[in-house]
Amino acid sequence: MRQQAEIARELGLDLADASLELNAIINPNNSSSYYNLRNLERKKKEIVSNKDVERLENILNQTPIFDSENFIAATIDYDTTKYLTNDNSPSHKVIFFMVMLFSFVFGVIYVLIENSIKTRQ
Repeated sequence: MRQQAEIARELGLDLADASLELNAIINPNNSSSYYNLRNLERKKKEIVSNKDVERLENILNQTPIFDSENFIAATIDYDTTKYLTNDNSPSHKVIFFMVMLFSFVFGVIYVLIENSIKTRQ
């Protein structure tokens, strides 16, 4: 078994492949080992000849995301932005006047309530 492992390492094979090949060589009449070897060879040929991964890599490499010089995720053109004003909104003077009015009314109500509480005591 040690010799098989050394031979397999020299040939670049893993132990399972080497033992199957040796079994096929030693026992050519054993149909299961021969079938496994042929099956493994067929699968290896399918994997090696399968070009799907290479094709997908080529397609992916052609996308702009891999071309860092030409890749732009987003652009914002600040010069063409148009800001709309809301003409229906009240001016700052009107808002200031309303705040002053409500503050005055609230202050008067507070003073009246405080005075009524003090007169009851």
